[in-house]
Amino acid sequence: MAGRPSRKLRINRNPLGRELAVLALLFLIALAGRAYAFTQSVIDWDESLYALVAREMLAGHLPYVTAWECKPPVLFAIFAAGFKAFGTSVAAYRWLSVFAAVGTAYFLYRIGTRFAAGPQTTGFVAAGFFLALSLADGGIAANAELFDVVFVSLGVWLLLRSPSSALVLALAGISFGIAVGVKQTAAIPVAALCTVALMQRRLDWRGLGILSGGFALTTLATLIPFVAGGGLGAYLDANLSANVRRLELPRPAMNLAGVAAVQLWELAPAIEIVLIAALAALLGRRTRTVLEDRALVTLAAAWSGAALLTVAAIGDYSGHQFVEAMPGLALLAAAALVRISFEWPTPRRTLALAGCLIFAFAAHGAWFAVRGVAIARGRAFDPTYGDPVASLAVEIHHRIGANRSLFVASGEPVLYLLLALPLPTRYPYPPHFSDSRLAAVAGNAGGRELRRVLALTPDYIVYDPSAPPLDGSLARLEQQTLAHNYGRVAPGLYHRRDGEGAFVNRAATGRR
Repeated sequence: MAGRPSRKLRINRNPLGRELAVLALLFLIALAGRAYAFTQSVIDWDESLYALVAREMLAGHLPYVTAWECKPPVLFAIFAAGFKAFGTSVAAYRWLSVFAAVGTAYFLYRIGTRFAAGPQTTGFVAAGFFLALSLADGGIAANAELFDVVFVSLGVWLLLRSPSSALVLALAGISFGIAVGVKQTAAIPVAALCTVALMQRRLDWRGLGILSGGFALTTLATLIPFVAGGGLGAYLDANLSANVRRLELPRPAMNLAGVAAVQLWELAPAIEIVLIAALAALLGRRTRTVLEDRALVTLAAAWSGAALLTVAAIGDYSGHQFVEAMPGLALLAAAALVRISFEWPTPRRTLALAGCLIFAFAAHGAWFAVRGVAIARGRAFDPTYGDPVASLAVEIHHRIGANRSLFVASGEPVLYLLLALPLPTRYPYPPHFSDSRLAAVAGNAGGRELRRVLALTPDYIVYDPSAPPLDGSLARLEQQTLAHNYGRVAPGLYHRRDGEGAFVNRAATGRR
């Protein structure tokens, strides 16, 4: 049929030079879309907490012991590796997020080319779609989901590449194990993908056993440091007990219609393409050939569907939760867009134009923002302009001197990292004090830790009076402590970050 895409499988004939060129192109695209992230100290304060746990690891402490968070330890090991490579800074995990996005995009490119019913173009379009989708609200931050999808994608590609090789299957299992070691919820998409592989006979029961062995080996390997270092109890509390405590709590009220509207807008480029292709197929257009790529479509639909079901099951509709659905959705959209493009007289030009428009739609906000920040910083000679948290850190740095202590009672925990100050508590994430639900999950209900830290009278306290208190008595405790022992550092300082205030211990002021 004229204009029909080639069905020749060419991935294994690609020379190394071509693969390096693809990686370089994906890197440039990802860097262009994510440049704005490098101008901000905080995009999502979860990433700041992961960074603090990683910093404690580099100081010789096991995760959860001196800095608590209920994510598996592999995530913190990735951040620690980034600090080793790029220095202990925000820029380190900004680079990690770029590499993670490029890695996922590249493996999607390879996955898309493994199906004989689809052209090689499908893989590259899927890579581009993922890079565009990952610029959505939760994808541009260095969140856990961005790092688990790269290992899920690697595992899927290995599984498709050599399903009869025991070594490759073991490596796929190890990759899946690392993904779950980054975030536990990755286990559900992994299970769905393995089920599809069994149904498509790309994986037999022997292969599943080998894959499961690799997965189990990775899981056991993450336990060894905790068993050897006496931190197994802390590990089990953070990874098992904390999740049980979370499930026991009533779910917070949620405007599901509003959440759906926001996420439909964020994922609009991919969803619209898939819907157009489906409509064209129903109307009998030649685009119905997308149904011939059933293996690819089934795999992608299971991937994205399992991830979306996971979001619904845990009841957390934050933007970053949807990142796990993006690889599958990118593959679906790529298959649909490639088929639609071949309805036009010049399919490859049409495809290239559509890809550029979609990426521009996703990235235009970030491009304008980074341009504005760069111009303003150049004019003001202020490297922190447009980053209120960094500005606050500079203000505190000028005043805090040496050997001083800081407690971020509310505000951004990244201040500990920016100022290179020690943590006064193993709960550096302010919601573990101020949010009664998260405090219960962390095992910090009742405010015992807050009372302990305030009793130490740290030299500086970063405090937002508008933050919701854990309960009325603790709110009065905070206010009385500040009123009796602290004063504002400088007029107007706390207005820099949504009412965030920095207070200095009056006793410490006399020692300056």
